Amino acid sequence: MYYANEPVVWRKPIAAQLISIIAQVALVMIPESPRRLLKPTVESPTDGHHHKAIDNLAQLKGTDTLRDDTVVLNKKAEIDQVLSVKQANGPMRMNQQRTSQDSSAIPFSYLCVNPTLALLDKANTRYAGVQIMQQLSGINRLVYYFPHILTSDLGQSHKTAFHLAARLAVTYSVFSLIP
Repeated sequence: MYYANEPVVWRKPIAAQLISIIAQVALVMIPESPRRLLKPTVESPTDGHHHKAIDNLAQLKGTDTLRDDTVVLNKKAEIDQVLSVKQANGPMRMNQQRTSQDSSAIPFSYLCVNPTLALLDKANTRYAGVQIMQQLSGINRLVYYFPHILTSDLGQSHKTAFHLAARLAVTYSVFSLIP
């Protein structure tokens, strides 16, 4: 907003930050996940927070649902069963593959993990490495300060400086994808 000379220059960024602040405050009011509450913790390894989990399940089902409703208790039993299977099989690794072709024999936690996720993890690691190298090389400093250099040292207009900086950023992004 380099072109504006009014109070909107500082009010608009503050208003944009308020959106995330309101979202964070709203997240505090969301009930905790029943699955997380039923999961055994260090403080209580034999059982989780079952009463809170049942209350949250009842809230999620509706305002008129009671704690001892069959739907709530069935859902709690289902979550308990999934957690017991997951605990019996140990922690899941990204490179672990399914061993059975019968999908009914595979626990629910295994359905989310497949061999392509290991490849995705390697790709994400490579992209993060590229970003780290770009930060360490200092090229981002040039991209961010390029408009200032053009206007103060080379005497270009603001419009021309920002257009050239945008072109530099796009060129930099395209050529950083080439290995």
